[in-house]
Amino acid sequence: MTLISGTCALEGKLELSGELQISGTFKGDIVSSSNVIIAAGAKVQGEIRAAKLFIKGEFSGQCTVPAIHILQSAAVTGTLYTNELSIEPGASFIGQSCPYQFEDPPLLPENSLTD
Repeated sequence: MTLISGTCALEGKLELSGELQISGTFKGDIVSSSNVIIAAGAKVQGEIRAAKLFIKGEFSGQCTVPAIHILQSAAVTGTLYTNELSIEPGASFIGQSCPYQFEDPPLLPENSLTD
């Protein structure tokens, strides 16, 4: 698991094959063939492609993920491309949800981790 701690603020593009947990601040694009977790107190802005997404903190942007779980403390704004969306009581979602019509799970570009 890759962890971006609560004391970190990063900007850019992340491509990874393992699980990612963000507890700090991130602005940019994330591509993961595994799960992405946005922890309570975290702030993420950008685009996410992953196998599953769990949101407890704040997210704004676009997600292309087969299964998205917006948990109790989350605040989400944007466009979600998914076929499985759950929103717990106490969570906030402002935006639109569209059918997921992409490969499953998202694939990393060839040689992306070695370039």
